[in-house]
Amino acid sequence: MILGMDGAGKTTTIRELVRSLELRGQAAQSLANPAGRRWLTRAEQKLGLTMPIALQDAMETMIRTGNIALNARRAALFPGVTVMDRHLFCQLALRSIRQLPHGRFLTWLARNSVQRAQVVVLDVDVRTAHARIVARGEDSETYAFLHASRAEYLRLAATHGWPVIDATQSTARVVDELMTLWEK
Repeated sequence: MILGMDGAGKTTTIRELVRSLELRGQAAQSLANPAGRRWLTRAEQKLGLTMPIALQDAMETMIRTGNIALNARRAALFPGVTVMDRHLFCQLALRSIRQLPHGRFLTWLARNSVQRAQVVVLDVDVRTAHARIVARGEDSETYAFLHASRAEYLRLAATHGWPVIDATQSTARVVDELMTLWEK
């Protein structure tokens, strides 16, 4: 499972990791667990509305939880390695940044759903993340949000003992580090 702030390179790294595994003869798949944040933001802009943050979070949590439930089933049925892009901890990170309560159930579900998973956080500095987001051209994030997001993912990694990989390196180097972690 790959976590990290927006712009950390999760999707690109996962795509290359799956390709690398397949080249080694290993069945591999990537499954994304988005919360619909981009879609909700675009809908707000299109409709000229501003959704209360608690309502936005509730909708995102339902979407992400649904995606994770579907993808957990897909992963269980897949005869190879599944690499997940984002998870419930991403929603908990957003709740921390937004200063919303985590909630007992979501916290319990997040912890229990990763017990048998290898979780890794990709980390980049805020300027690199921002540049990647701008280059992608699909959304935007403020520096303040990215600073808070980076701090929260690093806090989660420290709390749970997850490895952190410097994702400012080349994608190939990040994939090599991931392969080394998973081969242990």
